[in-house]
Amino acid sequence: MLDPVCIPINLDAFILNKPVVDTTGNNVLIAPITQPDYVGLRLDNSVIQHDVLPPVDLHSSRPASVNPRISQAYSTRLDPVVIKDPKPDFGSSENSIIQSRLGVYLHWSLPRGYRTGSSAADGAQRADPNDPDQMQKSAAAPNPIFRLVPNRWLVVRVLKKHEPPEINPPPVDAWVIESDRLQKVEDLPGDIDLETEVTPFLAYDSNPDSSIAGSLLHAQAEKYIGYRSPSLVKQVYSETSTPRVPLSVMNSSNPVFADYTIHNPNVFSMKDNFEYDGKYLTYALCDYIVVGWHSSLADSPFGDNGLKGVLSGRVENFFCKLADDASTDVQRSKDKLAALSHGTISNVEYNANVRPQTDADKYVENFGQGVAMEPVAVGVTPLDSVLTFLHAHRDDKTDGENIMGGIPSDTAKILLDMAELLHASADDYDSRVKAADLISGQSFRTAIGGFSWHYDKKKTSNGPPQSPDDLKKDGAGKTELDYLNDLNRLQQQLDITNRMLALKRWELFAEFFKYCSDVNNGKSQLRYFNEMQALFGIETLPGGANTDPKGPKSIIQSLLDTQKTVTDGIKAIVNVDNPSLSKIPVKKVAADTFRQRTDPTLLLAGIDPGWPAAFLDYLQIRFGGDIKASASTEVTQIMNNLNIPTATGLIKPTIETLLNEARSGSADTQIGFKIWTGQPFCPIFVEWEAMFYEIPASQWTVALGSSPMSNNNQSQVRYITPNPLHEPAKLVDQDTRAVSGRILVLPQPSFTLAAIVRQVLDVAGVNVPAALQQEVAAKDGTKSLNGKVDQDKLDAFVKKVEKLKFISGDLMGFTDGLLTLGTGSHVKPNVREQGQGIKVLGEAKDILKKIGFSDALAEQMIIQMGGETARTPFGTLEDFEGSSFQPFKGIQHGQLVLTKITIVDKFGQAISWPLPGRKPRVPPPTPNFAIHPCIADQLCPTILPDGTLNTVFPVADKATSSGMVTSPFIQITPAINQTSRINANFLRKDLDADGKLQSPPWTICNDWDNPIVGWILVNYPDSSLQFFTGDGIFYTSLRFGGPLGTVTGIEWAPFVSPPPDQEDKLVSKQLVDLIKEMQGDPTDTTKTETAQEYLRAMWGMINGAIGNMPFPPSQYSAYANAIVGKPLAIVNVGWSLELAEPPLKHQHTLGAQPPAGYEENVMAEYRFPVKIGDKDRPFDGVVCYWDTDNNTSTSTATTSFNNIYTYPYPNSITDSTTSPNPNIPDPRTMIEPDTFPTLTPYFIDPTTIDENIGLLKAKAEKLLVKTLLIDPYTPLHLYTGILPIKSLQLPGWSLEAAMKNMTAFFTLGPLLLTKDVPKEYDASNPVKADSWIKDQNSNTVTDASKKEDAFSIKLPIAGGKGMWNWLQPYVGPAPPAGANKRPLYNALAVGQEPGVLRDDPAPYTFVEGFLQLARPLVDEASVGAGSVVGR
Repeated sequence: MLDPVCIPINLDAFILNKPVVDTTGNNVLIAPITQPDYVGLRLDNSVIQHDVLPPVDLHSSRPASVNPRISQAYSTRLDPVVIKDPKPDFGSSENSIIQSRLGVYLHWSLPRGYRTGSSAADGAQRADPNDPDQMQKSAAAPNPIFRLVPNRWLVVRVLKKHEPPEINPPPVDAWVIESDRLQKVEDLPGDIDLETEVTPFLAYDSNPDSSIAGSLLHAQAEKYIGYRSPSLVKQVYSETSTPRVPLSVMNSSNPVFADYTIHNPNVFSMKDNFEYDGKYLTYALCDYIVVGWHSSLADSPFGDNGLKGVLSGRVENFFCKLADDASTDVQRSKDKLAALSHGTISNVEYNANVRPQTDADKYVENFGQGVAMEPVAVGVTPLDSVLTFLHAHRDDKTDGENIMGGIPSDTAKILLDMAELLHASADDYDSRVKAADLISGQSFRTAIGGFSWHYDKKKTSNGPPQSPDDLKKDGAGKTELDYLNDLNRLQQQLDITNRMLALKRWELFAEFFKYCSDVNNGKSQLRYFNEMQALFGIETLPGGANTDPKGPKSIIQSLLDTQKTVTDGIKAIVNVDNPSLSKIPVKKVAADTFRQRTDPTLLLAGIDPGWPAAFLDYLQIRFGGDIKASASTEVTQIMNNLNIPTATGLIKPTIETLLNEARSGSADTQIGFKIWTGQPFCPIFVEWEAMFYEIPASQWTVALGSSPMSNNNQSQVRYITPNPLHEPAKLVDQDTRAVSGRILVLPQPSFTLAAIVRQVLDVAGVNVPAALQQEVAAKDGTKSLNGKVDQDKLDAFVKKVEKLKFISGDLMGFTDGLLTLGTGSHVKPNVREQGQGIKVLGEAKDILKKIGFSDALAEQMIIQMGGETARTPFGTLEDFEGSSFQPFKGIQHGQLVLTKITIVDKFGQAISWPLPGRKPRVPPPTPNFAIHPCIADQLCPTILPDGTLNTVFPVADKATSSGMVTSPFIQITPAINQTSRINANFLRKDLDADGKLQSPPWTICNDWDNPIVGWILVNYPDSSLQFFTGDGIFYTSLRFGGPLGTVTGIEWAPFVSPPPDQEDKLVSKQLVDLIKEMQGDPTDTTKTETAQEYLRAMWGMINGAIGNMPFPPSQYSAYANAIVGKPLAIVNVGWSLELAEPPLKHQHTLGAQPPAGYEENVMAEYRFPVKIGDKDRPFDGVVCYWDTDNNTSTSTATTSFNNIYTYPYPNSITDSTTSPNPNIPDPRTMIEPDTFPTLTPYFIDPTTIDENIGLLKAKAEKLLVKTLLIDPYTPLHLYTGILPIKSLQLPGWSLEAAMKNMTAFFTLGPLLLTKDVPKEYDASNPVKADSWIKDQNSNTVTDASKKEDAFSIKLPIAGGKGMWNWLQPYVGPAPPAGANKRPLYNALAVGQEPGVLRDDPAPYTFVEGFLQLARPLVDEASVGAGSVVGR
């Protein structure tokens, strides 16, 4: 049996005395005690709150005589007021300071293993393994389990010096902390300090005392945990039988419970006031040792209810590690072991009359009126905010280094040189530009987008996916395609239903909460009853009888019925348990996620996060037997007075060893042992307040701007406010909203940054900054850099990065505030016990019964609310009376000003800027903006032509030394305040079995549908544009020349034309219409010149675009058409902007109420401009696009080709590509903000759709449809400014299929031949579009028996025999009557002209025709097999 596991922990000591509180000026403040207000959990309209954790109020923080943290000024007796002295001098009162609250406050930080939740899969177990009922409930429970924390703590103080000498405290004193002891207020001793000696606690009791009215919730304000035993020097400690709570970091419903000492006295912290016999020490120098354990061995993380498996795995899962030399037996051990958490802090110096030194004083100096720039930055992500601050201080030699933690400024410069690499995966230009785009895309949270079903029959290699057959499967008369369409229709309906169900369940909770918070709910009871009954319960008969199947249904019940019906429909098609019984082979694939922009990230620089440096590391554990220390008399005395029950395990010897080790200072490890160097400052949370100024939508426009954070200066789609906002007329009546929130401080920014830096520089090929490169010495002694990473330099650099002092977090609560929603810890009508299911709260059921619902229905209502209770409605808790503006903002656009930042540490120290003070009775015309953060690129206000920032109020902020913007105004560009997504799909025409166009005419391409309408290939040898069908079959060509300025090749020539009934199926009408735009008319000069101009424009545009594109992949050279040019694909694409759920509704009760349908109407009014493609991004494949008549019920799937939307590609607009006639307009319209198309957000409720239309068609009608010309190897992108960039790429099989069909040929002649070609057309050997492929595959293209002189066509061309064909035109044996005689062609093999002088006999023959490449110049095997899709 192994000895107990010893886990090191961090121990902090805080000195609280009168000088610490009695500060002046811009200094650290001591926050008054504000404990969780569990009274606010009562379902009483006079006390209910959005958040039971009240904000920190610093107005009474100083002087010490009025700070309730250590003063009894607010509880002293009332003396008569002297008229001549109306301000009592509390400072002169000897009794104003509470001496018992002064002293040393200890806090021990729990290891990371106790802070993480686990599920049954992790091996965690809370239920009794011998109780099958509990085990079954635990296995089915949806709620995670957090491990029980140590609930017994031995605190030992070793006193080295003390004053006054007449007090004689013991040199070693000790106490036991019982963290889990539960006490009611009436059971507490009369002299107990309720604020510093016990902890108010939220403890769910499944069997509450029925004698107390509203017992469960009302009792919450009367329960406390935490207990400190008398001194073990004077009294023996033994366990007592008292009520306990299963204690974890999360079962208090308080996120800062484990680390905020004001919220956990005598649980995870302890006050040592040095009181002996009613007297207090004024000076003490001492060490503190803390050891914690579980009162039951089974609750240890390595006990019966803890982690499972071998010890090495259990230790690792607890974020710890064994010693490197641990034996195999130890690693494989399955012993049930006790766990001891231990920490020591030495040389803690308490002086009642001296304020200790603290790093917080340096932090405070960075704020204030005399500071050039506050250490505040705001970005769109944590990494963005860090880089923004570093950029602002790039050239700062003094303050910058102080703020950044004392590291050299060159560290910041190296990081900024790597800025884009920190987001990119490579160092090339494309990757850097992609990285800049990625920064904007990272500022969105995701939500599940649902699923789709795909046909899953095995396909042939490199071929298109298999398509469902058209044979009817069974008696239902449905084909596989019918079943697949049914599946996707049902799945989309199920996804929408699930999202709507979650929303309606929250609305049910919202109405419940609004009723509870409404002071006039008695008068409004009927309204709440009707609202809630419409959501759930309208089908229930009076008295709670069974539902009437023919009666009306509530919204939630209808959704539940739909959910069941749709789920059953899916199960009838797909048998998950036995796929062979499914109607069709399919696979389920996740659909695109929905996104919502996150709140801006606030970064505070120069402040140490306060978390131990090793917090994120795996802690080195030890076993009790491995620790060696000499015994001491004082420790032995304490251990003799410490009785530990047998259920705890054999831990007493190890505890004594740990105490002796710490007492003697003989520890061989640094972790868990620290020296007190002054007052700590360990931030736990940051509270912020801000004012949001809405800028009307009419003031915003989309523009293309480059990023000042990027050296590439690529343009991005950005929203700007081009017109001045601070005109006097616009300042009269501002639409403003006060918002606030709380940020929990986590050990995140600098640790994450260091990890990313190391990861990036470990990638081969990255352009390593010069300061981190290896130095190589030459023979002459000179040194140079070799471009490779110097590991020593990298390690030193990463250590510097880790020392950067930052805390950051999202401004959580900002968006919720605009949606009139509250966040925080609040009462919920159901209870979620860890590892258990949801239970109905009795008091909540009583409220619903009071509203008018039956007992059974009330319980069902609460069950239906489920987990959708995280956010609360404003209701009557926020008052908007008198406001002329609607407080609800479904779409945000404006500017945000931070008005207050308060940083609170674990001991209640606070840094606040601005300092608390009285608000002026009459607000000044221009508010006094105290906080001027460094603003990230995407949050920077628009810069006006005169160089000033366009802000709501004029400001005179100057740029930083590095040119970075600082401003109190944070630009909040337009964004939808709920989840949405851009849908992007290739489209095809929706035709029925008879070829009739359906309504709407466009439908989304299936996996097996070829989305390519046609191909355009620039044939440089011919100076022509060649056009191919979507399958790669040659159709026709256009070139300059002839009487009409353009010459159109004969359709299908030189190949045999397909049967007339097949032509419409082979060639798209869109391709034909595009070609017509470039064909002249001999009877219409204007049309002819217009066609010439169109062809010139297309030629110039394509030439310029191809020069701007990346090279095609090497596999492309394995196709014959690679010799003449790069093909471009014509496709139809549809985009839409879909909401995940219906537009959210306002949730405030006080103030002007919007009319019915207000939120939906406002949302429908927005038109968000979108940009299709981008020439500045070579990884984007869009060349141009054309408008269509979209996809409404009246659309005809027609593309309007007369206007080309494209970009000014290099050399695409020259004299040779534009008409000399000024009256002939250039058909090209540049893609600019003024020409951007727009998208409008939509949501479709499947329950309101006409069954004849269906959900899929209803969604298809919302598509913005464009016809595009694209680079087939490169994705195309849609840029919106409100959501991440949306990309779309052609499937690889569609390219390969077309490339194999495409043939390369060009006109040639006249050629002089010494040997005549066959004089008659060989009808048995016609030239078909695929004949060259068949010959190639059958290896008949080369006749080895032929001699060189046997070829009638010889040309000085590269390639061996059979490489080239000559397509010789003939007149058919029976030409059609009339002028339109179509030549026929035979293919003749081409021999190679040796290039020597010959005297072949006459006659000679001149021929004209086509030279065709009969097979690729490069063998496919030589370029590698695989897809031709771009890398």
